[in-house]
Amino acid sequence: MTSGNIQDEPIVIDDRTMEQRLRHIVSYSLTHNRAIHNRCDDSVGFYVKGKGFSLMRRSRGYAPAPIRTPVAVRPTLGVGPLLKNTFTLARGNDAYVSPHIGDLDNLETLEYFTGLVERYTRWFKIQPELIVHDMHPDYLSTKLARKMSGKKIAIQHHVAHVLSCLGEYKIEDNAIGITFDGTGFGSDGKIWGGEFFVGNMRRVHRIAHLEYLPLPGGESSIRKPYRIAVAYVTTLLNRSIKSLPGRALPFRVSPREIATILRMCKDQRNLVYTSSMGRLFDCVSALLGITKQITYEAEAAINLEHCARTAIRSIYPYDIEEGDPFIIRVGAVVDGVIRDLARGLDTGTIAARFHNTIVRFSLEMVKKVSRIYGVKNVCLSGGVFQNRYLLERMLFVLENAGYRVFMHRKLPTNDGCISYGQVIGGNVGTEMQ
Repeated sequence: MTSGNIQDEPIVIDDRTMEQRLRHIVSYSLTHNRAIHNRCDDSVGFYVKGKGFSLMRRSRGYAPAPIRTPVAVRPTLGVGPLLKNTFTLARGNDAYVSPHIGDLDNLETLEYFTGLVERYTRWFKIQPELIVHDMHPDYLSTKLARKMSGKKIAIQHHVAHVLSCLGEYKIEDNAIGITFDGTGFGSDGKIWGGEFFVGNMRRVHRIAHLEYLPLPGGESSIRKPYRIAVAYVTTLLNRSIKSLPGRALPFRVSPREIATILRMCKDQRNLVYTSSMGRLFDCVSALLGITKQITYEAEAAINLEHCARTAIRSIYPYDIEEGDPFIIRVGAVVDGVIRDLARGLDTGTIAARFHNTIVRFSLEMVKKVSRIYGVKNVCLSGGVFQNRYLLERMLFVLENAGYRVFMHRKLPTNDGCISYGQVIGGNVGTEMQ
């Protein structure tokens, strides 16, 4: 028994729509003679050792209770991102973050978004003068924002992640922000997602990131992680897929599709470059034969976390290229995974070593930035930090090294926190260097 909705669509709230949309899906429906006026999904969260309860979806029981802002803001609407959308309506020191809306990729969810914005402006008597949106020009939330009246400001996706964590804890001092997720449009036109920042609510500097790697076919590779594995192995190691050990990438993939992927990478056609941590997880999950095709968001990464053995402490080699920004090179990581597969190491050990490697180079990167800027605060944000294996080890090693580590608790660490960060960035005039 569950809420009545088709995957990725809003919850159905009236009998007529239930009859039209769900009659071929459900066996029975439980209804009531009282009308539902406002949808609200279940809230979802988990406990983190030493930190308490952390929200992954902030909805029933929490929204629309206000979250205080670190600075007084003018009447502002942060419209949020494309995926796991929430919006935030704010004025003064009160920010009203909407319940989970979902992915703005169908008409039903879009109508839910616009209807809830209208209700929030009426309920809280806030008519926004400032509209803050994502930097991505093609997000539906961006297109909606451009049609609204008021001043428009764009805030980069991962900067909004950092601002949301700084704002949640009212941190005015400088901090190191680590944002690991799947997709975010960068100021250089590439897709970001494995980023390190340093700064405060008014000025942030992108100090480091994962190296850029090709994503052939864009969205098609996100749905089919083996395409990412083929592109990454070829680019990083200059190896033929045929030369991989039998246990690596054990899916049936047509030679024609592999040839197409390789041609895209060679000719630099129909691909984008990404620094995404989420895509690196997809690559390793595919190499291990864990996930061939995605049926829900982050499936490959979730399965990889589930496989990891908790007692393993070893890591893979990696390189950090000095510069501004620093570049984290992961070729040795991918090569290490393939070598372990060739010598018959079990999947759980390889998955654990991969997670441990991310923790280790994150700690090294934090130490480098700390030595340069004298910063001891570290903020963690982004959907990858829903991975409890990774999150708890990051917290442990960073705090043991003497850093004050902040992770989301009142807001989701995924894109559900973006709109709150947009409100802060739009009002303090955050600059990204």
